[in-house]
Amino acid sequence: MKILHTVVLCGVLFLSLSGCQAQVQSDVTLPMDTEVQQVQQEVFSDLRKVEGEILSVRFTATPNAEQTPFFYIDAAEDTEVTLRYCFTKTEGNAQIGCYTSKDDQTWTVPLDMAETTQEVDNELTLQLKKGMNIFYITGEGCTCSLRCEIDGLDAESVLYADTVPEIME
Repeated sequence: MKILHTVVLCGVLFLSLSGCQAQVQSDVTLPMDTEVQQVQQEVFSDLRKVEGEILSVRFTATPNAEQTPFFYIDAAEDTEVTLRYCFTKTEGNAQIGCYTSKDDQTWTVPLDMAETTQEVDNELTLQLKKGMNIFYITGEGCTCSLRCEIDGLDAESVLYADTVPEIME
């Protein structure tokens, strides 16, 4: 009887320790994820992906000279898309841009240089490259709110889309 109790106790202890180990592993945060979150917290007071058929993100930010990523889109192939963006901003300068993780090409679009901008709607056509396309904002001396939509991608063309980078395991 003592042997049975010992075996059961060892089994329960083993299962308990296995459960704790699994919990510890699931709480691990990768350094890149932490770094991106910290930078985003310094620049964005609100950053969220808007759910729907069109890829969209909204944010309020006080951008600085550093490129602060706000949207990551992993495209399955080169695709021409329409970028629609609407923003308001206080005095100062800001611009949005995009680059592909595998390519040196970067495009940027300055947001209106006027002192204060109220609800400006813009639309432009751009080429998303196969791979991870990273959208960012830079600026100096302004606070802005922006809504950005990427239209022209079907569900099969998007491997990943979010406001944080994809974590590869």
